[in-house]
Amino acid sequence: PGSFIDSDSPQVAQFADRAAGPSGNDVERALELYRAIRDGIIYDPYVDLADPDNYRASAVLTRGRGFCIGKAALLAASARAIGVPARVGYADVRNHLTSPRFYEHIKSDVFIWHSYADLYLAGRWVKATPAFDIALCSKLGLKPLAFLQDVLTGAVSIEQALLKSPLPRLALLAASASHPEVFLAVE
Repeated sequence: PGSFIDSDSPQVAQFADRAAGPSGNDVERALELYRAIRDGIIYDPYVDLADPDNYRASAVLTRGRGFCIGKAALLAASARAIGVPARVGYADVRNHLTSPRFYEHIKSDVFIWHSYADLYLAGRWVKATPAFDIALCSKLGLKPLAFLQDVLTGAVSIEQALLKSPLPRLALLAASASHPEVFLAVE
């Protein structure tokens, strides 16, 4: 546990047990966690970035909303709470569908320090991005990011797809290493 990936929080542990369900292998339980966080926690890129609670898994869970860093912290904390090794990672991505309002807010379509969770499943580290909830994706006419499991090989991957456009909505510009804890530049 860490101060932001607070997998020892009673709320996170209870949520993780409930969301993952009582049975299934690690992959199946992680998929349930992923869906619960992706769709049950509202994506809100306008949170106060100076408030450390917007980075803390238990606070994001309590508020029911968060941006990519907080939602990734919640997925990592929840995975750890059910015994799945997890860490967070960061990447700079270009969002081809940035709204005019958000573009005005950050003055770019490049999301720096976009966060994802890295889960150790099926013998390897797998990136999972639970940021954009299904309600937001439906409103925009997009398919939500989803885990896919290849039953034959046991491999797990992430796929993103659009319903209305052949263009990718996110382009990876740069990736950093994964970390066991979210690093925060505010006090």
